[in-house]
Amino acid sequence: MKQSKAIYKNCISFFLYNTRIKSCRLSSSIYSSLLIFVFLFNTSVSLAAASGDYRSSATGNWNAATSWEKYNGASWAAAIAA
Repeated sequence: MKQSKAIYKNCISFFLYNTRIKSCRLSSSIYSSLLIFVFLFNTSVSLAAASGDYRSSATGNWNAATSWEKYNGASWAAAIAA
């Protein structure tokens, strides 16, 4: 009777040990996937133009108004002054 209890106890501890190892690996995998998802699909950063922003429209003289465009809130238009 003592021998069967010892075998049973050993089987249970072996099962629990292996389950813990597998669950840790699974948790690590889920954690890694979650981090990748957050970094790739983070939409809290806005990269849109705001009204009054300028951008270059051509290369050349940066002091000339023809080298710049100004965002009017809907589209980019030629800048009046540089």
